Amino acid sequence: MTPVMVTDDDAADRHAGPAQRQGGDQGQGLRRAATTGGGMTITGSPREDRPFDPARLVLGRRLAGLHTRDLAAAIDRVPATVARYESGLATPPADVRERCAQTLGLPVSFFEPGRPQLRLDTGRAHFRSLRATTVVERDQALAQVELLWEIVVRVEEVVNLPPVDLDAVAADSPAAAARAVRHAWGFGDGPLPHLVRHLEARGVVVTRLRGAGAARGPAAKGSSTPAQAGSPGSAAYARPKSGSSRRGRKNIDAFSAPVDGRPIIVLTDKGDVLRRRFSVAHELGHLMLHPDPAPGSAHHEGEANAFAAELLMPEAVFGDLLPDPTDLVALAELGGRWGVSIAAMAYRGRTLGVYSDSVFRQLMVTLTRLGWRSGEPVRGEHPGEEPALLVKALDLAADQGLPLSLLAERLRIGLPCLRELLGIRVSRPRLRVISSSG
Repeated sequence: MTPVMVTDDDAADRHAGPAQRQGGDQGQGLRRAATTGGGMTITGSPREDRPFDPARLVLGRRLAGLHTRDLAAAIDRVPATVARYESGLATPPADVRERCAQTLGLPVSFFEPGRPQLRLDTGRAHFRSLRATTVVERDQALAQVELLWEIVVRVEEVVNLPPVDLDAVAADSPAAAARAVRHAWGFGDGPLPHLVRHLEARGVVVTRLRGAGAARGPAAKGSSTPAQAGSPGSAAYARPKSGSSRRGRKNIDAFSAPVDGRPIIVLTDKGDVLRRRFSVAHELGHLMLHPDPAPGSAHHEGEANAFAAELLMPEAVFGDLLPDPTDLVALAELGGRWGVSIAAMAYRGRTLGVYSDSVFRQLMVTLTRLGWRSGEPVRGEHPGEEPALLVKALDLAADQGLPLSLLAERLRIGLPCLRELLGIRVSRPRLRVISSSG
């Protein structure tokens, strides 16, 4: 089958093109030699005669946001036994695999070998802070990226995603790099709309951190309620005593990682669309400036912020546009035109010398009093800022004989879990019962 091309056009024109990846056998997945490189490992399962791949149990547990001890408690085993399962020193019997599947909200077939798997270490991702997040939270986020990689690999068997076009720019500072990007991409000095769409057209996969497999506690002792295969958060799970999936996702900021030759930017629900735009520009700065991630590096974070500020608010014109800092209406109107928050403009004004330190502090106090530090009223629409590439690719894949149900089957994660991971909502018709009198 010849793959079709996803373009940056909204209509997703279908162009035939050579396959970027060779498809494996239809039921068993791609065969890829194990490769390693700087905190990223891609492996296949070496023994397909076994009913269990220990790396899959590790992935499922991380995707669920569970400690080893949590999984052990849920399946009525000691942590050392689970550690033996995960290291491959022991194979869990069929009934234990079933309990693991129920606890993790995955089909039992998820643990079967025969398909490649990515393992991405924390050191290969641009995390903003290692102190504000726990190891489990970061592992959960990375597990979603790893599973997303498997989705991309499968989709690219039948659909050609746009080639990656993030050439390095020669610049002596983050701001100069941002100006070079604006020039190379034809943005000029005006507002930069549709930032996410521009990145997707250049082969960057942008996604949201989903609630799929979000942190769950072990099932209550004696619970006999079975989990529906691939249905995260079913009645078999007890809410964790410490923390929650909502709290865990709140701690994670947007992050990015170069994964197997294709950059991935992961957004969260933090803030409004204007703040998410700045996060996208920030992560683009990491991808352009920092080929070797340094999670939590204050130096890298400062450079990414400087890049994002210049990309969205170029010094050549923006300083002259900043209004009186006490005029929130004028600030909001300017922010709406340029797609930036008032807080971002306050920082930019101070950096450019338009606002003094005291004026900046007073403006931030005002934003805090109004409750606008984490989110402010957004004027107008900002289309092109929601990820759309994968959704278009999945639509084309379905036309090419790979519908979501078959993709979920090949990934062995269950259709509900796949939909949740991709943020696909199923609309159901509402039944109305009309009673007639007489």
